[in-house]
Order: sequence, then structure tokens, then C-alpha cells
Amino acid sequence: MKYYKYIWEEEDRVTNLLELDDEYFCYRAIFLGEKEAFSTNKISQDDPYFLPEGSFEEVLDELEEISTEEFISTWKKVNKNLTTHLKRIKTTFYKGKRVKARVLCFYPQGVIFDCEEAFNGIGNYEDCLAEFGYKRMYPNQVFELIVSAIDEENLMIQLETSSTYHRNKKT
Repeated sequence: MKYYKYIWEEEDRVTNLLELDDEYFCYRAIFLGEKEAFSTNKISQDDPYFLPEGSFEEVLDELEEISTEEFISTWKKVNKNLTTHLKRIKTTFYKGKRVKARVLCFYPQGVIFDCEEAFNGIGNYEDCLAEFGYKRMYPNQVFELIVSAIDEENLMIQLETSSTYHRNKKT
């Protein structure tokens, strides 16, 4: 991953910090405004925010490269209020727990789910597609999934389909 900064002058001077993959698609983003700061790991149906779309390859000359440390330290500061929920989330969403979760959106990392908690859930797109079918894979659809882990770095609940969970449990 590579990390970049971009200052967006069009609206209240927002500073964007971006985590980009090898093809320059955004995996995580932080938005620092004059009055608020937020990141793309926590979205909701009421206040949806999505990752910037498309590759940044053609606009790299407009971005300032920053260090991994700058991105990570800012990520931790912006998400400090979510880390207070970590201990409770880890006991509530233990490995193997079945949960109902609603599809919020589709990120490059996978399907983002609303678990009605401080953390969103994330599941593998291909596994969800194989289990639930393409006709049901759209926002607001509710699925029963199984907790496989808590991603403490990204502050998300990792979810698996029933068939994937049981297949992985055997290995």
C-alpha cells in the first residue's frame, strides 16, 4: 500500500488521506475538515459515505505522498471514539456467533454490512455471491452471517457465510 494526501479546496478545505493499492484504488480514506473528521471504516444507512471510486493513477501528480506512519497515526486519532467500543465488541461478536447484517455497500475489500453496532461488518464478496446469489446482492438486503474475527486495525467485524465458515472450521 501507498499513502497520499490531497487537499480539496472546493468545500471548506478538506484534507483527504488515502491508502491506495498497487493499482491506485483506494482501500481506506480519512477526511479532515475544519469542524469534523471521519474515516471510511464506519458508514451507516443514515449517513452513508463511500470510498473514492476508480483508480488515482492518472492524478498522482496532484497528490502528495505521505508516510505509512502519518496515515496510521491519523487513522487511530480519527477512530479513537470507536476503539472505546473494542472490548465490548470482542465479547459481543465472538467467533462463531450468528448475526443478521444488512448490506450497506460494496468496497474493493468486500461487502460492507451494518451490524447495528459501533463497527460495521465485512464479508468476502465472492463467498456472499456464491451463497446468496446475484439477485439478492444489493444494498439493504439482510443476510445471516457468522463472525469469524474482529479486525482491530480497521475496526470491523469480519463475517463469513455459513458454508465458508464451516469449510474453514474443518481446515
